[in-house]
Amino acid sequence: KGTPNSASKTKDKVNKRNERGETRLHRAAIRGEARRIKELINEGADVNVKDFA
Repeated sequence: KGTPNSASKTKDKVNKRNERGETRLHRAAIRGEARRIKELINEGADVNVKDFA
């Protein structure tokens, strides 16, 4: 079982951005990876994050 701190760290990791401001969720969406998108959302990915474009 994770602690509240570990849940926060997981969300930080899921929402980490690359140099273009893309998250793992952005990259999965660009590739059309529906199953991965669902997994990332379940892991706490923020669906409202915008890239730097």
